[in-house]
Amino acid sequence: MGADTLPVRRFGLLPVRRLRALANVVLALLASSPFVPASSAAAQVAPVGPGGKKPGNRPASGTDEGMDGQPRREPIAFQPARSVWSKLGAAALPTDVKEPTGPELAQHLGLEVVGPQGPDSIVHYRHPKNGSLFVFVPGGTFLMGSNHGDIFSDSQVIDSVRRGKPAEGYFNTEQPQQTIYVSPFFAGVYEVTNAEYGQFLEEWRAGKVGPDLEWSSSTEKPEHTPYLWKDPAYDFWGDRQPVGGLTWLDAWAYSRWLGGRLPTEAEWEKAARGTDGRIWPWGNHFDPMRANTGESRSRRTVDVGTYPGGRSVYGCYDMCGNVGEFVLDSFEENTYRFMPKKDPCLLERIPLTERRVMRGGRWNKFALLHTTRVTGRGMILIKTDYPDPNGTVDLFAPSEYLCNGFRVALTPNVDLFPDGAMERLKAEYAAAEAEKRDRQKKGPRKAGAPPAKEGGGGD
Repeated sequence: MGADTLPVRRFGLLPVRRLRALANVVLALLASSPFVPASSAAAQVAPVGPGGKKPGNRPASGTDEGMDGQPRREPIAFQPARSVWSKLGAAALPTDVKEPTGPELAQHLGLEVVGPQGPDSIVHYRHPKNGSLFVFVPGGTFLMGSNHGDIFSDSQVIDSVRRGKPAEGYFNTEQPQQTIYVSPFFAGVYEVTNAEYGQFLEEWRAGKVGPDLEWSSSTEKPEHTPYLWKDPAYDFWGDRQPVGGLTWLDAWAYSRWLGGRLPTEAEWEKAARGTDGRIWPWGNHFDPMRANTGESRSRRTVDVGTYPGGRSVYGCYDMCGNVGEFVLDSFEENTYRFMPKKDPCLLERIPLTERRVMRGGRWNKFALLHTTRVTGRGMILIKTDYPDPNGTVDLFAPSEYLCNGFRVALTPNVDLFPDGAMERLKAEYAAAEAEKRDRQKKGPRKAGAPPAKEGGGGD
């Protein structure tokens, strides 16, 4: 037996070279997953899916390959001073602030108080448009982010890291841990369901959703039909299951249609975590009976509220499982080093980016508990490019892509952009598009030619 072969039972001899080649192919395919947890290394590559089109939609803007066939990378020269932050932000923690109570804010927003609900007798508030339920998250401080001491003192997280092998620097994106002030708001009790989204989709198809509700920087004609929507081959479309297979643009438009917006990272984390710095919404020990993650073995989404033991201290369900959730913030690895102490939200990173933050675990994450923590940050492109289930050879089953959803935040402050910021951004977007078209006309860079100056574009 030569040194280049290994004995394989019942299959004779298999060359080591072939084993290595096969392993490299599998690793390359795994790396093409469109839903990549954020890390200082992996997050540089924009994940948009293995290819194909979202049914009824044009291909997403950009691909995961550059003009030279190499993975496309985002500009890394983050400019926090030029970036667009929420107009509510402040550098210092506020003191002696008198914030409205839940009933007071509900009256201002036109919500109906439906009384104490659930095991904790938490007051729910009903939206008049579609009956969706919300809970009140009071204004005040909470502990946002993590630190290495807490992370690596938890045996469950350590075991998950050993198995999942996150990229170096993965936890750095959620640090430093700090005290943050969040103004009061209402958070959806549940993730948006298929029935709720279907009502929005019906009105949008009937032309009742105006362009003012769309993300204003998008140059493409909107298409809000979810991937594989109502396909009977996939058990994901029950009325009370969370809607999945969306893009960030879909979540933005629905939230505005309901009179709200996506929660900011800080709002989402406070609603999930409370004020005691816990690791998961229910406490500091992961329990598969409290969340629909891979450990639950459901292999699909389940009706919202199925896991009452997994609700947060404020009464939000499924913040660790079912579907991952879009939030409002633009993704940047170093956000926490520069964000303000009050109501932080990085609305748009400069240089421009198409990356947005994902929060929460999801149904198809198995043995990756470190990604389901309330502090975990994921990253996805603003325009997800879903594969054609009938025409694309793909490592993942089509249902594996039905894992992106969201919940809505209601607040008097729906538009967080400072005055004139969106107009300035539109000019930046236009310049970036012009630069991209110019590069495409010139064709791929010749071998040995100096690289183009980096910055400016979100491609």
